[in-house]
Amino acid sequence: MAIMKGGRLYGRVGDQLFYVRNGVQCVRSVKKKARSNKPISDIRAKQVARMKAAMRFLVPLKSIIYNTCRPYNERMTGMNRAVQQVIREALVNSEGGPYVDPTKVKVSRGRSGDLYLETVQLVNSHLKLQWADNFRFSNHQQLFLVAYNVEQELVQLSEGHPLGDKQLEVALQDAILDGTFHLYYYLSDRLSKTYSESRYVGAFSGLVES
Repeated sequence: MAIMKGGRLYGRVGDQLFYVRNGVQCVRSVKKKARSNKPISDIRAKQVARMKAAMRFLVPLKSIIYNTCRPYNERMTGMNRAVQQVIREALVNSEGGPYVDPTKVKVSRGRSGDLYLETVQLVNSHLKLQWADNFRFSNHQQLFLVAYNVEQELVQLSEGHPLGDKQLEVALQDAILDGTFHLYYYLSDRLSKTYSESRYVGAFSGLVES
């Protein structure tokens, strides 16, 4: 059973073993043992269910959060930091088991960005965004969009967009539009070494904003 101590996970959850080596949070897969007829405790069952819910949501995002959620001191991987945030802030307990509230998930971590979107439209499979003219930006910053269809387990990441244009249009994949997708955005420098805290934009369904 895994425990959280000092903001880090120690122990086994399912077929994953969490540990700390040289001050760095690590995780590795372990072979499953033969099933035992001994029932697990309610507390452990709840912990396993919470971890599974968090991992189920985050795995499709792993190629993004590997970098965007990695701390500056690199004492924890981006995935482990994202798991920590989801478990602490985004998990909801229900009669059917825990689930992740997408509105509370951070797909990138860092300082709060001061860019606010004025309009967001979904028209003919294209996302169209505009932001305020009075937004102060750096020529070294770029904007990224993340569209995530949770049911389809599909993620689309836009290319970095310069902020001086004041608007952005992105064509979405057909698979992303099959059902509901959630939209996030964040800023980074041109070398993608530093990131802002991501913001949740909203949920969109098909060709109609929800």
